Amino acid sequence: MRRLFNRYLTALPLLALVAFVLAFTGGSRPTYAHHLCGNTGSPYGAFDLQTYEAADYRNVYARTMELAGWNQLLPEYPTFAPPAMETGNRGAGSGSLVGPYIPPVLLKSIAWIESGWAQGSYDPPVQYGQIGPVLSSHDCGYGIMQITSGMQNVSGVPTLDQAMIGGHYAFNIARGARILAEKWNASPEYRPIVGSRNPTVIEDWYYALWGYNGFAFKNHPLNPDYAWPRPAYDCGSSRSYPYQELILGCAQTPPVRGGAQLWNSQPVTLPNLSDPAFYEHLKLDNWNPCSSNLQCAAMDIPTPNPAHQDPSGSGLTRAQVLGTPSVVTSTSSVSLVASPGGQSPTQSIAIGNGGSGVLAWRLTATEPWLRLSRIQGVSLGADLGYTHQIFAVSADASSLLPGTYTAQIKVDSLYAAGSPATINVTVQAGDGALLNTPDGAIYVFEGGLKRHIPDPATFEANGFSWNSVIAVPADWAAGVPTGNPLPSVLANGRMLRPPGNAVPIYVMENGTKRHITSPSVLTQCGYGWDAVDVVSAAAVDNIPSGPALSGAPCPRPSFPNGTLLRSSDGKAWVVMWNARKWVVSPGAFADCGYQWGNLNDLGEGINAQLPISPGLAGCTVDNSLLLTPDNRINVVRGGVLRYIPDSLTFELSGFGWGDVAPVSSIGLPAGEPIMSLALTGIVLRPPGSQVPIYVLDGGLKRHITSPGVIDGCGYPWQAIATVSSSIISSIPEGPALQGGACPTLQFPFGTLLQGPDGAVWVTLGGGRKWVSSYDTFTGCGYQAAKVNPAAGTVLAGLGVGPALTSCTSTNSKVTTRDGNVFVVLAGWKRHVPSPATFDALGITGDDLIPIPDGWLTTAKPLLDVAATGRLIRPPGEQVPIYVMDGGAKRHVVSPAAMAACGYGWDAVSILPASTVGAFSNGPVLNGTPCPQPTFSDGTLLLGSDGRVWASQAGQRRWITDSTTFAACGYRGIDIDRIADSIIGALPLGPNLTGKPCP
Repeated sequence: MRRLFNRYLTALPLLALVAFVLAFTGGSRPTYAHHLCGNTGSPYGAFDLQTYEAADYRNVYARTMELAGWNQLLPEYPTFAPPAMETGNRGAGSGSLVGPYIPPVLLKSIAWIESGWAQGSYDPPVQYGQIGPVLSSHDCGYGIMQITSGMQNVSGVPTLDQAMIGGHYAFNIARGARILAEKWNASPEYRPIVGSRNPTVIEDWYYALWGYNGFAFKNHPLNPDYAWPRPAYDCGSSRSYPYQELILGCAQTPPVRGGAQLWNSQPVTLPNLSDPAFYEHLKLDNWNPCSSNLQCAAMDIPTPNPAHQDPSGSGLTRAQVLGTPSVVTSTSSVSLVASPGGQSPTQSIAIGNGGSGVLAWRLTATEPWLRLSRIQGVSLGADLGYTHQIFAVSADASSLLPGTYTAQIKVDSLYAAGSPATINVTVQAGDGALLNTPDGAIYVFEGGLKRHIPDPATFEANGFSWNSVIAVPADWAAGVPTGNPLPSVLANGRMLRPPGNAVPIYVMENGTKRHITSPSVLTQCGYGWDAVDVVSAAAVDNIPSGPALSGAPCPRPSFPNGTLLRSSDGKAWVVMWNARKWVVSPGAFADCGYQWGNLNDLGEGINAQLPISPGLAGCTVDNSLLLTPDNRINVVRGGVLRYIPDSLTFELSGFGWGDVAPVSSIGLPAGEPIMSLALTGIVLRPPGSQVPIYVLDGGLKRHITSPGVIDGCGYPWQAIATVSSSIISSIPEGPALQGGACPTLQFPFGTLLQGPDGAVWVTLGGGRKWVSSYDTFTGCGYQAAKVNPAAGTVLAGLGVGPALTSCTSTNSKVTTRDGNVFVVLAGWKRHVPSPATFDALGITGDDLIPIPDGWLTTAKPLLDVAATGRLIRPPGEQVPIYVMDGGAKRHVVSPAAMAACGYGWDAVSILPASTVGAFSNGPVLNGTPCPQPTFSDGTLLLGSDGRVWASQAGQRRWITDSTTFAACGYRGIDIDRIADSIIGALPLGPNLTGKPCP
């Protein structure tokens, strides 16, 4: 184990950091070099391992270490679970065992000293919530616990255990915990012991902690390199202490991040080196026999007094830390083609996580001719922001004879569903083969695909020979992936001629050949000579003749969406709506699921006749627009495909038709459809000037007859969306809007909208609120997969309310789809039981934040201001005071009546006059009997003196102390502050000092 710098150092200026590093290491090598890996058994150097740095590292890493300490992290994996712990004095030997347990605070402190609670690299830096290289030291220690034991690189390929240790913080922490437990069990045969070896006593771990960093003299407390006497280590920057004192010092003085300690301070007692009870055993005379000859009994020391135990519990499940990852591959089979003795093109495969949490994985190939671009990686589940990782596979055919070969790629992971996953690989060593299947179809083998040749003319135009056609069995052919058919030379806009010189040239149109009468016509039509295909005279003669072509209009080529074309400069293009899009890179080509075997070389004369639309950089990044084989347009959002339900929604979302790309299989799961924006209140118009303006109303478009109507209806001019004329024409027309009742724009409750600038808004009624941060977004229970894109014109039609900064902070006001309103207290929500209570709390509509159903745990409702016995009045002076009685208000006619009933002026709630007036009138109250407030048993009441009372059987009982409060299972969030006069009116019962509790 080696100590590295914690992430605080990344805040230092660069030059200062470099100087600090050089001073600390005593040399010129940077800490991220691996020059000492050979000394720890890694002649191949450090593994290239990817890992994930937890976004919520404070909670995630702490909870993981707590689970590891209690052996509740990975108990079923022998190489990651701590063994049973040896206990007892030296005489007990190794025969007395207790269940595995390590004080979690020791693991937390070790992780801080080793890595600064970092699983990912500092150089290059891996940010929180991101994937990147694992933290590895100069001697090949890996990750948050800086694991070296078992991480030897002797082949260049990590084992599955090694891949998990480097790739996943939980397995790294678990292995560190096991190593520490093994250091504990090294006593008494090979190491000294402390006290009676009680693993629950922190002080008894002194020698095991020493051993975690190496049971070497550098960590001896009497090493003269360390000053004595010395204060306990304060977890600061100076580290001139033995390793075990660093760990125990940080345990009791935890590091501070973001203004708060990473864990609770844990008192620890160190051996007092001035006390003979410790000094006499630790003195150097006893060191050599122990370190050299394993005669360690003389170094046994008593447990320092007072001894301490770690109160950290294990009240959580590992699923809360690890999630439930599941191996998902973008494909279960890959077909490659390589020329004999050559290398196949690479094909990209994505490894995704179909579950939650972190999936660390490792690849192995069953055949040596398979080449993998990487053999380890990390994929994130949807809860962490779905992220897949891509590797490339290729075949090295240098040792392969022509033929078909198969192999498998295994995707292995521990603690993941679907592991191991298998990807079958087929390699065709040879390309251009002509295949004849029993049904009479002719195919050409290209890029691992069999492509149908649609007609004899196309066969001839490609220069194929009938003598080269090979008959193949149907079952063999069925095992070869089918690609796109070759484009037919008989399709519209294709040109052909018979062999020879001075022969006629024809262009195809609707199944007939049309003679191009002169070279000038060919040029006038924009045809290229390279696009003329040569076919046999017999094939030409078999084509019916159409009228000669002597000028415009000229037949144009037309291709199915998804046809792949290659230009003379090597670029790949995909056809979409008879335009072509440049696929900008091999990575984009693979990302869209395109296959190299489907590329067609038709000549620049054909390509140039297709207009160019925007380039295609990929198909799985957010906001990619995809046309799938079911003829539906989808947008990629958060790693899923979301169907766009109609053309109007497409344009109102700010999308462009030229950005749509065709795909056949993309490997992304389907998510919720994008919400239709064909909503009542949307204002739109066609392009151009002096065009009509419409408002949608119940599926109809209504012509707005004048600018005055627009202003009178309150429609913002900037909210008028311009959409295609064809879309507007397709909407049925309703009666013109000349004034009166105006259709208003309202989105469904809690709709999430994202504007062109990336800002996310949540709707409530006819307004919207900006969700100001990612933490706010997740804290409100919102999901990225439910965010709907919206153009600025759509957003402009909604009023803007106050920005949303939190749903979970105390006094946040949230509302659910059913209209209920809640006040948030300490992360719980309490129902506001009535409009009167809503008004009494001073809540307004602007305060309300929509949250999904079921979000936040519900506590007891707030006390109802309109309950029987509660006093209300409207604002102002000389206004009547009422007492509520069974839902009706009763006028308290005089101060004398108030006094006779025992009512207090402090108990009167002021409500809007409209709210007061909405209550029905009951009989006036002149005196007794008087309605009085009642409370259910266990209601917690707080007065101005700070005392908390529990109601029981109509009485109030004072809860005398916090111990009683906790013993009764009461929660601070359930306390209701109420007027002293109401509390005082309740008969006084006995003090509440313990159970039973109301």
